[in-house]
Amino acid sequence: MNVFLYFELLLLMLLVSCSKQVPQTYTAEKKSAVVYPDYNGITIPCNIAPLNFQINEDADEYVTRLYSNSGNDIVVSGKTIQFDLKDWKKLLNDNKGKTIHVDIFAKRNGVWYKYPTMNNLVATEPIDEYISYRLDRKSTRLNS
Repeated sequence: MNVFLYFELLLLMLLVSCSKQVPQTYTAEKKSAVVYPDYNGITIPCNIAPLNFQINEDADEYVTRLYSNSGNDIVVSGKTIQFDLKDWKKLLNDNKGKTIHVDIFAKRNGVWYKYPTMNNLVATEPIDEYISYRLDRKSTRLNS
């Protein structure tokens, strides 16, 4: 019985230590984080797929927080940011016509840094469900 309790406690401690947490103390960066693609200051259709991105800053650890004034937070750790589809859809749906914010934190030499917040407006209008295009074969030729 004691071994089972010990195992549960160890598992709980492991889960808590692995959870993504937004740093409470940090140094403010003056320059914006370099991200690709750059999604800062755009209008996002309310039904678009998650706008995943890559942080192009040197650091040991990264934490990104996507949030709104309605209280929905999405926290992701790592250099490559991929939002959960269900969480993303809920955030956009709850914030039509409002602004969502993105905070990026980077840890270097044991110190957390916070880049200026990126702000994006969520449009009330959805984007078309289907988009098509035609590739012009002439434009894909290389000149020799």
